[in-house]
Amino acid sequence: MIQEIKTTEEYKNIITTNKFIVIHFWAAWNRYDLTMRERLEELNTKFKGTVVFFGVNVDLLDLVDLIRNAKVCNIPALAYYHNGNLLETIIGLMSANQIQRRINTILNAN
Repeated sequence: MIQEIKTTEEYKNIITTNKFIVIHFWAAWNRYDLTMRERLEELNTKFKGTVVFFGVNVDLLDLVDLIRNAKVCNIPALAYYHNGNLLETIIGLMSANQIQRRINTILNAN
């Protein structure tokens, strides 16, 4: 199961680990986010121990700065982090294969 980030402090603690982090920015009203979540749950199993997946509800007003810092301008969005650095943010629904290929490319580059 993908854990939800609910505070800025949680976010800061999570991204500063030396793990590779993928954060899914979502909203309950966006029908594509459920599909994206299902795909990420599948990948969470495949990448266990290598990549850690989290979610952020963009409707939580306390997280506006976090959302801006991740350069999220639309949802669904995936932000990729390593060692506290935002590597990239990709906007839009992607297939599980597309997400997996992108993660593998980023992992191989770092």
